[in-house]
Amino acid sequence: MAFSRVRSIIPSIPALVCSGSNPGNIGHRWVRERFVEPARAGGKIIAERIKGDLIKRIFIQAFLTDNPILMENDPLYIRRLEMLPEAEKRAKLYGDWWTFSGQVFAEWRTEPFIDEPSNACHVIPPFIPDARLPRVLAIDWGKRALTFGIWGVPLPKGRAVIYKEYPPTDKDGNLISGEEVSVWTTNMANMCMLEGINPYITLDPSAWQSRGVKTVADQFIETWKEVTKKSPRIEKADNDRIGGKMLIHDYLRWKTRPRLVLDFEEDYDSEYASWIFRNKGIESHKAYLAQFAPQSNIIEEELPKLQITSNCKTLIKTVPLCVYDERKDANEEDVREFVGDDPYDDLRYFLKKISTMKAENLPDLPNEQDEKERDWNQFYRKMEILEAQKKKVSYISVGRLSGRRRF
Repeated sequence: MAFSRVRSIIPSIPALVCSGSNPGNIGHRWVRERFVEPARAGGKIIAERIKGDLIKRIFIQAFLTDNPILMENDPLYIRRLEMLPEAEKRAKLYGDWWTFSGQVFAEWRTEPFIDEPSNACHVIPPFIPDARLPRVLAIDWGKRALTFGIWGVPLPKGRAVIYKEYPPTDKDGNLISGEEVSVWTTNMANMCMLEGINPYITLDPSAWQSRGVKTVADQFIETWKEVTKKSPRIEKADNDRIGGKMLIHDYLRWKTRPRLVLDFEEDYDSEYASWIFRNKGIESHKAYLAQFAPQSNIIEEELPKLQITSNCKTLIKTVPLCVYDERKDANEEDVREFVGDDPYDDLRYFLKKISTMKAENLPDLPNEQDEKERDWNQFYRKMEILEAQKKKVSYISVGRLSGRRRF
């Protein structure tokens, strides 16, 4: 409407559009990207040249206190806004376009709110995970939509980190869609080769749909082999939308789950406890007794289970834009599809795969001070010894299984 209906036949009267809005709901992403992101604090004229002509726009940030008549007539309004849930309060009182009511993933944080613990954060500085950790590459492909890839690793204690992404861009850094399969496959394969990894690949299941002579999956496998000289370790991604959404909630959770707290004097049943011990065993008996143990309110150290490095800008931008699908014919528990939601779908694929993997007894996130102080010569000598021991064990095992002596 703004682009097609506003015009002026009088040269001295410019064609202007003035609009006002709160953060959130349909259109939030478009407004944020066009007006807010280029000048987050507002007050700066943004000009773009379209076929030689300058088209200008500006974001003017407004607060409740900018309306003196409202403040005078209803002085308690600001107090009522302060009583809202944190996300809605930040949007309506402070004009925060990065946190708003209606988000599916309200637990998402790029940094903790003022009254929250330090672990209420999902974004960490960039780093390359330990080489011994298995890599997962999740891909959501699209012909007209965005093709998007993310690399991540499983960590001890059921956690995971996403440390790299692939969003196709033009020479100016703008996201583009419609990239040919051979192009994005080659780019992703080269990125893996540069890092020296052979990832487990989970690909959008629609890639196996027949669209002609070769499926997208066939083209991907063929191109990957040509580039890397290896067959990809590939599988269909799990496209369970509701299950995937709930899995994201669990991985983003930074609060401990509420626990059932029982009063020992009032609720403990010694006869029932004895029955459990006799009929279900000692482990069930311990589980029953654990219900009466003192509960701690301390945030678990291993939460949140998912963190994303700050260089994954497209994924970080997409997660908070997910809103519920409130249409009558839709599943009210599902995320409403929107232009640019491909990173969200890819995140579902990634976590579905990563949740089946284990990384116990492996290195945790690196400590920056430890990295500086590490004796790398000693580290590599130890690795050589470990590799030699590994080869020796393999040699002995093969020799015994074969039933004959090997040289």
